[in-house]
Amino acid sequence: MEDLGILPNVVTFSGCMGALANGSQWRITLQLLSSMKAIDVQPNDYTYNAAIVACSEPGEWEVALHLLTVMRRSLPLDNFSLASAINACAFCAMWQNALSILALKPDPGVSCFNACLSVCGKGSRWQHALQLFDEMRERNMQQDIFSYNSAISACEKGARLQEGISFLDNMPSQKVAPDVFSFSTLMSVCEKTGHWELALSLLFAMPTKQVKPNNVSYNAAISACSKGTQWHRALHLLDAMMVSQLVPDTISANAAISACEESGDWEAALHLLTVRMCSLRLRRSVIGISSAISACEKGSSWAAALQLLRDMPTWRCVANDITYNSTMKAAERGGHWELVLALLEEMNASHVGVDLIAYNTATLACERKLHKNHCMQHLLNEHLPAEVLEAFHPF
Repeated sequence: MEDLGILPNVVTFSGCMGALANGSQWRITLQLLSSMKAIDVQPNDYTYNAAIVACSEPGEWEVALHLLTVMRRSLPLDNFSLASAINACAFCAMWQNALSILALKPDPGVSCFNACLSVCGKGSRWQHALQLFDEMRERNMQQDIFSYNSAISACEKGARLQEGISFLDNMPSQKVAPDVFSFSTLMSVCEKTGHWELALSLLFAMPTKQVKPNNVSYNAAISACSKGTQWHRALHLLDAMMVSQLVPDTISANAAISACEESGDWEAALHLLTVRMCSLRLRRSVIGISSAISACEKGSSWAAALQLLRDMPTWRCVANDITYNSTMKAAERGGHWELVLALLEEMNASHVGVDLIAYNTATLACERKLHKNHCMQHLLNEHLPAEVLEAFHPF
């Protein structure tokens, strides 16, 4: 532009910075802001807001706060600026800074409170989030769906079931219609607090409120059933997803496998992992495999547990300490001390962190052996590191 004798003005900069803000190019946006001052173009509220928004998405809260401070010197703070700066704190859960930014304006708007509610929730500060919600009411502010969902989300972080129920029940009286996030998040609270019956009630109530359940809703309900050892209901929900024209994902399957693990039904867990997930073309994960192996361990099926461990490479999964420990426990229960020691040696060779659980399982397997002195001596000589050996008395 300068080659043509045309100097950019505030409108030119605002347009460029607005486009860059949407693409999270915060460094370039800041360079443009600095270049404005170099050519005596005074930034306005739009250019500052664009720069703050650009910093909010990557979580550059310190830069956003600095921009807000500079902006205050020449321009009044608006709600958009404040909310954008607060949102920048969300990525690092900097709830203290979010509260400080909210206090910069004597009359912050709903968007500012909503942003601060969200940050406090993400920072597991549910008490502060609920206090902010009450403050909004005291200020006679019209709370919207985001206000309520942020409050329910804070309840989920703090496992506050009664408060979450209260928010959901209060929404219709405030002419706020609950959405799929409202129900799904409250079902997650049910899962954390062990109320699987309520989670199912919420799931089944959604269509009556003109809210269609999605994968997140079903996954939350399945997880709640898992924690409640209701594996039959968890499997039924998987079928119900298909009826509702929803395709179960890996999270759905893993939650159902976990339900089978909690109930000790290793055969159902094995079927889900090896047959059902295959038919649904779902990728196996270490989480699901670990739960299935643990179910085999609880069901005293060491051979099935070992086979799952051996199948992990074919599923492009790397065994970790959890999968090894569960397989070792299954082998120990079956009285196969040689297999336990072989797995312990394999853990060491695979550079998997061998923990106290693994050593305790190996020790227990040796103690159950008739010739335990020979087994224990083999364990001490071949597998235990020096620091662990010091804790043992010589045999």
